[in-house]
Amino acid sequence: MQHPTPRLTAQDFDQELLILFDAYVHGNIDRRGFLEKAQKFAVGGVTAVGLLAALSPNFAIGQVVPKTDATTRQRKTPPKSKRRCKSTSPVSMSASTPPGLRMKPR
Repeated sequence: MQHPTPRLTAQDFDQELLILFDAYVHGNIDRRGFLEKAQKFAVGGVTAVGLLAALSPNFAIGQVVPKTDATTRQRKTPPKSKRRCKSTSPVSMSASTPPGLRMKPR
């Protein structure tokens, strides 16, 4: 049975690359810009795309909290009301009518 490779941590990457990744994540540079600048950190058969994959979170391996965990509080929310607003008052168009535009009388 093969064991999965251990997940890399921030200590495994150059600080300048982490700053560059932070700029990418927060939208200060686009993906292409990140890949172009990250290329200088790609050594030993690693590509810039590989660095991006290594830096990106893998939410699928995240920890799932069991429903029976005593440290969490669970509550049920009531179902939404099925009542609808049935207004019988007429809608006034005067507030949204541009100046100089006349409405046809009924």
